[in-house]
Amino acid sequence: MGSIDWRTLRSRITHSARREITRRLPNESHRAGVTDPTQPEIPTPLSRDRIVEWLTQQNMPHFIDSDGDVGAIQDSRIFYMLTFGQSNEVLQVRGRWNRQATIERAEQIRVFCNDWNTTKIWPKAYYRVRDDGIVQVYGEVTHDFEHGATAAQLGTTIACGLHTTAQLFDELDRYIPDTAMARR
Repeated sequence: MGSIDWRTLRSRITHSARREITRRLPNESHRAGVTDPTQPEIPTPLSRDRIVEWLTQQNMPHFIDSDGDVGAIQDSRIFYMLTFGQSNEVLQVRGRWNRQATIERAEQIRVFCNDWNTTKIWPKAYYRVRDDGIVQVYGEVTHDFEHGATAAQLGTTIACGLHTTAQLFDELDRYIPDTAMARR
């Protein structure tokens, strides 16, 4: 495939997007609550209930914590589906590595996170050093659903957050092997 300048590419993408949006605009019957299976699903506001519904459909163990945040467990790792914004329209899927490292590993983890973030789109990788010197590593995928989301869009975003963050943690497990596991 030959090279293409950015103006031509932008023009093609914009034209294609306009055509797709125009094709998918709902007619007035959708706004009045009339459903037509031949028409695309209309995006609806993000909600905790919709997140829980998706997790339930996936048979994924989940819970609601004391703050009202939705959590899920996948491969012995805890993930949270957090909502932010004026109308809770921003979804963030955040996972924390199920291992901890000591402060002596902080530089190694910093390098790992920086390398990950420069070579991967998702998730954003970062770490925090607790007051007791323990290093915790996180991965997160965030998406703004200001204009709502279809069930497929919501599911794709949650799945992306879960799977790419699991990949981050799998890679980190290889980068920093668990010495306790090696002794078994």
